[in-house]
Parts: sequence; C-alpha cells; structure tokens
Amino acid sequence: MPATQGPGIGLYYGWDFDESGWDQQMTTNLRRLDIFNRATVLDRNLSAPPAMPTDGDTYIVGPAPTGLWAGHENEIAVWRDAETVWEFYTSPIGKPWYIDDESVLTVRKVAGWAAGVAV
Repeated sequence: MPATQGPGIGLYYGWDFDESGWDQQMTTNLRRLDIFNRATVLDRNLSAPPAMPTDGDTYIVGPAPTGLWAGHENEIAVWRDAETVWEFYTSPIGKPWYIDDESVLTVRKVAGWAAGVAV
C-alpha cells in the first residue's frame, strides 16, 4: 500500500515493510520539517528570485511572480544548492512565519498573508 500524505504540512506516513520509494518520501518529510519548523523567511515582497541565492534561502513569493517563481505567488520558496532548484511549499492557513527583513510575524490566510505584526 502506498504511503499517505497528511493534510497539515504534507508529511508522508504509513509505508508497508520494504515498500519502494519510502526513502525519497522520508527525505521530503525531513525537508518539510526543516522549513516549517524554522518558519523564517528573508523577504515577502520579491516577485523574481534573487540572482545569487544561498543554500536554504527562504522567501514568501510576492505578487505577479516571474522567472523561476512564475505561478508560485504566496508560496514559500526555498533554494536548494545541491540540486540548484527552488522548492515550493504551501503554508498551512494560520501558520506564523517570521519575516527577517521587516522583523515582523505574518500568517497565511485563506486569501493571501496577514499584515505583519511587530515582534
């Protein structure tokens, strides 16, 4: 039986003994846990990816995204040096995120993100 993907942050569980593919799904789980546990983004106003990202750089994709971020508005973008790719995640509604360049907290709402709350 294939693993089930949970509704929260999309973790996989329920593998059968010796099931093929569990290791890739476990890697996905650990990456998701890393990002959602840290819950810090560098910026939320960029609509195009930075030219020279560093491994693990994380952003909330801004409005009308272009380039490699096209089609990912309001998603969490994470740069992975090892694969030289952007990974995209959808934050659960109500999950708080710290925005580093503004020193505020925001949460994802049904329609977009809340205004920042100073911390």
